Amino acid sequence: MDVPHSGIHGAAERAAVTPGDTLNLEWGPGKSFLKGALNVGVVGYAQWQTTKNRGSDVRAFRQKAYERVYAVGPEVDFTLQVFQKNFAQFVMRYEVEFGARATTQGQALFGAISLIIP
Repeated sequence: MDVPHSGIHGAAERAAVTPGDTLNLEWGPGKSFLKGALNVGVVGYAQWQTTKNRGSDVRAFRQKAYERVYAVGPEVDFTLQVFQKNFAQFVMRYEVEFGARATTQGQALFGAISLIIP
């Protein structure tokens, strides 16, 4: 499980708006296969706005609207070995957001390839 983290936002360019700060919690239990080379699990996150939006361009109803959103989905990662040494790692994650309030709600597909240099 990941450690909670937060975001502190600065003012937007060309608008007198500073979005409120956020608190994020990411999690992900999984199971290893093939001597740890393949990992399959469920991942997700929760994000809450912890301070109000500020600035003269923020509409009155948005000053008091605190955003929140949750997401959950599968993740698969695979470590490729060459000559019994880790060579690369492939990660694929798909998350569906739900429970959104005062923000957009959608889906995210994430993929990554990392080369392991000894």
